[in-house]
Amino acid sequence: MAKPGSPLAAEDEVEAERVDTPAVVTTLPGAGGPVVKVLGRVEIVGAHGPRPASHRRITEVIAYLAMNPGGDDKAFSAAIFPGEEIGPKLSHKRQTYMNTARRWLGRTPDGHPYVAEVDDAGYRVTADVRLDWHHLQALIGHDIAKANDEALHEALTLVTETPFSGVDPTRWDWASSDISEICATVADIAHELATRALRTGDSRTAAWAAAKGLLAEPVSEVLWRDQITAAWASGSPGRARTAITDARTALEPLGDDLEETTVNLINDVISQERRHA
Repeated sequence: MAKPGSPLAAEDEVEAERVDTPAVVTTLPGAGGPVVKVLGRVEIVGAHGPRPASHRRITEVIAYLAMNPGGDDKAFSAAIFPGEEIGPKLSHKRQTYMNTARRWLGRTPDGHPYVAEVDDAGYRVTADVRLDWHHLQALIGHDIAKANDEALHEALTLVTETPFSGVDPTRWDWASSDISEICATVADIAHELATRALRTGDSRTAAWAAAKGLLAEPVSEVLWRDQITAAWASGSPGRARTAITDARTALEPLGDDLEETTVNLINDVISQERRHA
């Protein structure tokens, strides 16, 4: 074992005893290689090599490469090793992490590494490595309002938990703007599908869509209104009561007054519930 702080310590950090239990593979349509998942708990599925003991750290490396292809040494180091001094020690550490990521993902059927060798194209993974966020973007296109219902539904099925769940809160600063964009997009998709479903009387889909959106934006009053409306439209007053209680539990700790539209909806649902009691 190398002494802490020595150049070989980085190798010890990522080359410790390996965990042989494979991850459950949940792939994307048309994916022939590994998949990087960020629309829930962050994980790498479908890797061809053994998972390193430091898989959480190397997962961050792979996610960074998938989301920020083409960066140079400085950009990579600033993201993955923020605040560390530039020099031979950092260069060695950077190379160690890249080699470990390369071994974990493995090689394409024609023998090329999924984590590309660094050249003029910069730090990156190959196009064979799929990112669920990119797949969601491809499904909805540039205008959510123009995407069909099936595409919106498929996009939301990719959301399994709060995006970027399970990451080390002391790291991943490089992803902060990405996380904000992803969560906002998921919320917009959810609201669009819930609105369409409510128009056609499909309260079940509306409630499902709102719940998916609330995974990304748990204090969105728009989505809570969708959830309450869907619950009332289901014909079960108890569901509407539960949705109202859940909304208040999520929103009231913020300390702000509920929006007038939300208050009016809650009062309207409670009033109708009393009339039908």
